[in-house]
Amino acid sequence: MISLLPIKIDETPNRLLMAGFISGFLGTSSGIGGPPLALLWQHQKAHVVRANLAVFMVVSCLMSLLIQIPIGYMSMQHVYLALPLLPASYLGYRSAIFFVEYLSQKMVRSLSLLLCSLAGFGTIYSSLVSV
Repeated sequence: MISLLPIKIDETPNRLLMAGFISGFLGTSSGIGGPPLALLWQHQKAHVVRANLAVFMVVSCLMSLLIQIPIGYMSMQHVYLALPLLPASYLGYRSAIFFVEYLSQKMVRSLSLLLCSLAGFGTIYSSLVSV
């Protein structure tokens, strides 16, 4: 909602720390970790947002996996279930390299806000349905 207002929330070390913590928590608990950081970086250049989110996602996902494996929440069955998704991930990566030149900063911001909204509504819906 704040994103629709004509104000810009600047990045500060404390805001980055808070957004990173919330993103890590949400990524581990629900698999949707990007929105807090995407919202904080929404006014940055598209290539900066893409690069920072990519690095954050790789590092945070590896940290989640390294924590979940020893406590028994991750097994080889999960790995086998994830293997068919690798080609789609690679295709998305290659497509992003091609399309990044054609997307304006405004378009990237709009798409980021749309994805954040869909992720939020999806999380709320799934929690209501599972109750």
